[in-house]
Amino acid sequence: MRAHDAFFFSASGFIAGAIAGGLGLPPFGALIALILAVLAMLFFKTRSVIILAVSILFTAGNVYYTVDDYRYHAARNALANASSFEGSIVDDPRRGTDYQTAKVRLTMPPAAIFLRLDPYPELFYGDIVHISGDIVLPPSDSYGDFMAKEHVHGTAFYPEIEIAGNNASFLFKTLFGVRHYIKDTVGRLFTEREAAFLSGVLLGDRDLFTPEFLKKLSVSGTMHLTALSGLHMSILVFLALAVFSVFRNNKRLRFIAVFSIIALFVAMTGFKVSAVRASFMAFLVGLAGESGRVYSPRNAIIFSAFVITMWNPKSPVLDLGFQLSFAAVLSIIYFAPVLKLIPFFHTSGFLAWRDVLVITMAAQIGVLPITIAHFANFSLTALPANVAILVVMPPLMALGLLTVAASVLSMPLASLLSIPTAFLADYAIQIVETFSSVRIMFNPELGVTGAVLYYAVLIWICWRYSSHLPLSPVKTKDNKPTLQRHEIS
Repeated sequence: MRAHDAFFFSASGFIAGAIAGGLGLPPFGALIALILAVLAMLFFKTRSVIILAVSILFTAGNVYYTVDDYRYHAARNALANASSFEGSIVDDPRRGTDYQTAKVRLTMPPAAIFLRLDPYPELFYGDIVHISGDIVLPPSDSYGDFMAKEHVHGTAFYPEIEIAGNNASFLFKTLFGVRHYIKDTVGRLFTEREAAFLSGVLLGDRDLFTPEFLKKLSVSGTMHLTALSGLHMSILVFLALAVFSVFRNNKRLRFIAVFSIIALFVAMTGFKVSAVRASFMAFLVGLAGESGRVYSPRNAIIFSAFVITMWNPKSPVLDLGFQLSFAAVLSIIYFAPVLKLIPFFHTSGFLAWRDVLVITMAAQIGVLPITIAHFANFSLTALPANVAILVVMPPLMALGLLTVAASVLSMPLASLLSIPTAFLADYAIQIVETFSSVRIMFNPELGVTGAVLYYAVLIWICWRYSSHLPLSPVKTKDNKPTLQRHEIS
């Protein structure tokens, strides 16, 4: 078996083991699966190393999740009777009109908690704080799952707090400073609703959204616009390539510069799963081009999922963003080309709206069971809503970032650039509001069985029509042309 195939199946085994652990399979069960795999190899006299490798890594993934979960619950239980703590704020605090929240890494016991406080005194990243008060342990519901996924062991509501110093990392302090500058500049140049929408689009920040607008985003099927996804990363990569076009004679230097900027952006916006996944895949596309190797979307996806699972084994099971992001991108890569076989989609149309429609349909179809199960607010009008907005997303993001960059040099110039930016933002907001009112809800009861059958049919369709996909010329590392099936990456 070729090395890239061995990596795919082995990494898949590790991720599957972590998922099995999250669903309740103990390491003993995974060990039994490993023993059965070995016995099957001996009984059928097969020497398939890949079966053994997948089984071993399945067990390893299961044990990895179990150890992580044990440490999480041990740290959580250690907080039960404590009332005095010391720690450091490890993220950029979020601020509302009458509150602020922060994530604190405690020194003893070694745990993490959320703080919810009055808006003043303001807390900042890196502050060393002394806390006196009770800790509320995570509830047994979806919010408790969110806290477990974040490895946060409790919440302190309005405790007594004393700031004893600051040990902020220079890098993250600078990145968060840039983030604040972007939000402040957007707030000065745009109306309140435009500023909130642009903060969501540019930074994935929803703090300024009203509950009403969040609901409109949800029921219109456009919430993903404020999640830093493959679309956002693609636009940022193209913008960075344009900025670093001065290095066009040194492609390696340009590659390093572009993806250094992307990495810093992902760090600045909080390492959101969708952004990490998209940046990894974009990086592998560029790396394949630099090294002259064939880019494999399949392996890029599994590599991204493997790295995220290694970083946080709870993500595949408890992180809804992980599930939505990977379900959407898998459907875009494998199902969108099948949709393109329909004659209606053979031409792109004005502003490439048919291409946008194909990608939107594939993404919506890929996440449908997850959306229905968690939100029960899927609307058939999400398709036209997304097409209407996505065609203006590249110029909106480009103009938004250009406006912020211009403000460093000249506020009058930034004000001038804010005019077309505001027009596009108002257009997008109006689309959200219109389609949140004009909606056709479709939320059948699928259940686990229905979801499994749904994805089985979707996989069968992709497999059945994969042979009809056109072949695309690519180059191998020895610069010789070869062919592979067309995929949207």
